Amino acid sequence: MMPLVSRKLCKQSISLLKESAKKDRFGKSVTTTTGTEIKNVLVQEQTIYSGTNDNRQVTANAVAFLFDKISSPMPQLDRHSVGKKIEYHGQQWTITNLVTNYYPTNPNKVFSYEIEVL
Repeated sequence: MMPLVSRKLCKQSISLLKESAKKDRFGKSVTTTTGTEIKNVLVQEQTIYSGTNDNRQVTANAVAFLFDKISSPMPQLDRHSVGKKIEYHGQQWTITNLVTNYYPTNPNKVFSYEIEVL
């Protein structure tokens, strides 16, 4: 059995935002944003750089960790999730990288997600 992070450490929550476009009664496209609140996550605000020496770029300002059996509801994320937005502390962040960690005994079951955001 893989050790789990303590639920006591996961006291934060984020909202996974989803945009949808509809046409209003005049035929004009209207975009609405809805959020799914995900509770019991761990968010670490830190600057992550990519590159070397003078050619460094900021790739993320925070990492959100979502854990199976702790974070609720646990979303299904994939490479198409990069570019989508989350909301944390009233601020919108864009997903720049997604790391999916699987259980070693079951490579089809997600253990955790590491969501890098900018």
